[in-house]
Amino acid sequence: MIKYTTTRLQNGLTLIIHENRTSPLALVNVLYKAGSAHENPQKTGYAHLLEHIMFCGSENIDDFDYIVQKAGGNNNAFTTSDYTNYYINLPADNIETAFWLESDRMRFAGFKEESVLVQKQVVIEEFKEGYINQPYGDIWHLISELAYKKHPYRWPTIGLSVEHIEEATVNDLKSFYNKFYQPQNAILSISSPLITDKVIRMAEKWFGSLKNTSESPVVNLPAEPVQENARFLEVEREVPADMIIKSFHMDKRLSEEYYFGDILTDILSQGQSARLHERLVKQENIFSHIDAYVTGTNDPGQIIIEARLSDGISFKEADAKINKELEEIATAGPGEKEVKKADNQKRTQLAFNNQNMFEKTFQLAYFEMLDSAERINREMEIYKEIKPQDIKTTAEKVFDKRNSSTIFYKAKN
Repeated sequence: MIKYTTTRLQNGLTLIIHENRTSPLALVNVLYKAGSAHENPQKTGYAHLLEHIMFCGSENIDDFDYIVQKAGGNNNAFTTSDYTNYYINLPADNIETAFWLESDRMRFAGFKEESVLVQKQVVIEEFKEGYINQPYGDIWHLISELAYKKHPYRWPTIGLSVEHIEEATVNDLKSFYNKFYQPQNAILSISSPLITDKVIRMAEKWFGSLKNTSESPVVNLPAEPVQENARFLEVEREVPADMIIKSFHMDKRLSEEYYFGDILTDILSQGQSARLHERLVKQENIFSHIDAYVTGTNDPGQIIIEARLSDGISFKEADAKINKELEEIATAGPGEKEVKKADNQKRTQLAFNNQNMFEKTFQLAYFEMLDSAERINREMEIYKEIKPQDIKTTAEKVFDKRNSSTIFYKAKN
């Protein structure tokens, strides 16, 4: 059981405090409800680009990283389709340094023309190296566009195209920042050995006077229509081996179906004895590698299957083998032992995460974004209650062929 206190400042900033007496360190985490799904379809990649710019100093601070390092800490950030998350880990004695830095860039981020140009180039190179020139690098672009037709999950976090990054202006980025980077759209979570009341007073001191820049930045994202027919795409690329990627629509992170789908994909591919690995890799040598996972997004997401074909195996045979395994678990369901094993693995993973300062602090903010930080204490029980019939029902629904999007990713001869 993770104990914490939740409060809300007058400006709408949500504050979550966890007293952690086992470490002299503090972890200050700021989650903004601003991800790639909140972007204009004609101006994508801004959430991720802005994450880079947020480390380039502010109107009051020239070198963010230098100050963190001088305080004995380290920091990082990451962007997803649903949110952007920043964190600073440092000695608890210096926690106000983290409050100063995060409160300053929450409202006074610097947008110097030179810094923006540099970060644009960094992101453009990241785009080219990781998504264009990297073998299999465009898979996420391809499967997202194939599976989604209306919802902004149809482009990845890096952006829909390099051109969108190249064409981004300082004013464009400032507009995105001013809309989403404000107290009422942020969650500040803190783990430290300090007394909760003291942390609240410090947070009020540094964040309490910050003003919101606009009305609540809630964005009503377009719902993805129900997929009525199987979709298919074949591409050819300079890669070492053929690959199949399959996507199936499923429910959102807060749904029961998410938990069932999470255990379902673990039964299929988590570990050497999982169904797909045991049968299609070890026994039949259809694939050299296969993986299945859930995306777990705020809005309805996907179950993804990625499989790299062994030499001499045709796409037709490989796809048929995957479909046979999916049909089997949808028809007969998993065994009691399979569900128990997957549940034990999942709850062990959760227990380890709850011992990690960053994971614990981040998850408090993440679950608060979804609905309530208290979900961090309910996850284990939710997984524990899952039954084989839950998995069977989910597999029947999700693995409907009409709900599938399949890519044959062919290696050039």
